[in-house]
Amino acid sequence: MELSQYWIDPMFAPRFGMDEIPNAFVKENKHGWNKNVNLSYNLKLGVIVKKVENIVKGQGKNVKITCLNAYRKTEEYYYGDAVFVMVPIKALQNMDIPLNDKQRKALNGAFFIHATKILLQCRRRFWQKAMSYKQRTNLHNDLQGGYTITDEPIGRIFYPNYVGSGIGRNARGILTVYTLQDSAVKFGKDTVKTCISEAIAQISRVHPEIKAEFETGVVQAWDKDQKRLCAFAELNPPDYIESMKAFESTGKYYIGGELFFEISG
Repeated sequence: MELSQYWIDPMFAPRFGMDEIPNAFVKENKHGWNKNVNLSYNLKLGVIVKKVENIVKGQGKNVKITCLNAYRKTEEYYYGDAVFVMVPIKALQNMDIPLNDKQRKALNGAFFIHATKILLQCRRRFWQKAMSYKQRTNLHNDLQGGYTITDEPIGRIFYPNYVGSGIGRNARGILTVYTLQDSAVKFGKDTVKTCISEAIAQISRVHPEIKAEFETGVVQAWDKDQKRLCAFAELNPPDYIESMKAFESTGKYYIGGELFFEISG
């Protein structure tokens, strides 16, 4: 799927949240691809991968993974036939993985996008009554499931889609701000309280009701997230093709992150 096409209708979202997608890969699914294996029992949480390496033949396994237990602050070791590294490229740069010079150059040449998301819980979905798409475009009855573009640092204001969810019109709702690059860095450096206050002040120029209806909020600044260190990596087509060439060989190491590199073992 091309990145530029992800806004095209129809758009769908998991009914019980985005984590339903990764959960579906680890749970037993009698109607899907994973019919007989429940991987959820073998998950290791709270460990940070520090190093991936080949090991001497004859030990029964091909790769060794060195991890730091985030709670005990001790090293842990895992062995396997192969390893799939599914982490963002920025985080991958901080891992010790055997790469040749061409592969390392491709990895370090990625351009990173900064993003900060601000979620604001409101007592009522006032935006659904404040204005409507029907009034402006004759397409929809309510302002929901889309976004408003502003010239403020917050960028876009996203509205939840309640159609088919069973949620009433007057129920609580969450407005989402998703800002990129310089604005994202600025919001990310602020305290959560300052970040939310500034977002409310800017949104109020579009929806004055938010000052009275706001209840609580959270901020996700991907630059501060130690599991990611940025929002995502981006390459133009020529750079992407050249980077892929550096990882053409097959082996025991496979990277399936943003750029879908494959690393030779």
